[in-house]
Amino acid sequence: MKAPFISISFFLIIFGLNCGTSSEAVDNNTVSEGITVEEPVFDPVADSLAQIEAEEQELREALIELYKDEVYSRYQSQANTLTNYYILAQQHFYSGDFQNALFLVNRAALIKENADVLALRGSIYLGLGYINEFVNQWRRALEMDPDVPIPSSTYIIQQLQNNGLIDQNLKKAF
Repeated sequence: MKAPFISISFFLIIFGLNCGTSSEAVDNNTVSEGITVEEPVFDPVADSLAQIEAEEQELREALIELYKDEVYSRYQSQANTLTNYYILAQQHFYSGDFQNALFLVNRAALIKENADVLALRGSIYLGLGYINEFVNQWRRALEMDPDVPIPSSTYIIQQLQNNGLIDQNLKKAF
């Protein structure tokens, strides 16, 4: 069922604003220029559904923001701690302090054991003279990430190649 039409002319007649003569025929569906005007239809159910959908969208957006804040606060701290331990372990490794380097890299591994951490730990084991652990850690690192950075140490590169872990192009060889 269509809603009733009210023409602008009809509106003007009702409110005494008719600009034409009183003998003009007034069509309740069209204005004299031929424009049809429909009266807006009020649908309380549709309006309520639209309002509910808008509220649900706002709630979804609020929950997403809450989740982002939670993830950021929880994991940003862990990422910062992991990075700090890793960098300190590198500094001790490059200065030849392998025991402290191992302690620090193991602390980093407790947070997240990734390819970089495994590779550094393997290199530290090499410095300590533990060849089997060196090979084990580097194998795991290369399995996790074949493009893990290889230190520019001739000795480490030779040991990686001698143990079949990388080829002449410094790429994973297994």
